[in-house]
Amino acid sequence: MATSMFNFGTAVGTSITALALAGSLGALAPVVVGLGFAVVVFLPLVTLTRIERRARPAVSAPAGLRV
Repeated sequence: MATSMFNFGTAVGTSITALALAGSLGALAPVVVGLGFAVVVFLPLVTLTRIERRARPAVSAPAGLRV
């Protein structure tokens, strides 16, 4: 399924970029679409990472070990 999702994402991204190229954005379209996709991917990733780090208990060194 991973390969088919990659192909689907490529098709959707290409379609959106083609529409933006045909519109008023012109040559700036790939940059704008890429930035939009980056935000859509990395914003949830950063949020989930921060939530996971908050939920994890602090790890302390064993009693006989100097750090």
